[in-house]
Amino acid sequence: MLTAIHEIQGGQVISASAMPKEFMPHYRLEDVASQLIEIVRQIDTKIATRQENWDWAHVMKVMIDEGIIMHVVPNKFDQLVCSMIPGKGRDTVRKNGDYTIVMRPEPWTQWTSQSHLNPREAEDRMVCNMIALEFQPVLRRKIVIEY
Repeated sequence: MLTAIHEIQGGQVISASAMPKEFMPHYRLEDVASQLIEIVRQIDTKIATRQENWDWAHVMKVMIDEGIIMHVVPNKFDQLVCSMIPGKGRDTVRKNGDYTIVMRPEPWTQWTSQSHLNPREAEDRMVCNMIALEFQPVLRRKIVIEY
């Protein structure tokens, strides 16, 4: 088993065969799962230290729209995140962000990038773009920098 696959909450170990079913099959492969876990941990550091204007709601939107996870409710999403970050409290995920962003019917890539048309949507698109760039090593498509 790869050493990059670490303990999850409760002392269990994530492995390729134990990645939650909410992850698309490609992301349950051991090498991809290992990379994905490291990326989520890096994102957690950026969110926790406020290096960027990111939150877990934006991360969830990107993970759904990029086909990393199936559409899940925020409570399930926080379980998934916490399973990849030992010691991560569920409340720190669930309470970090406005999860109505996930309910927008169109993918983040279709939101306007023009702030004069919709400043909030343009900001959300920029944040999602930066988060998607973090996931680039495991994505099946190239993310273009838009900022």
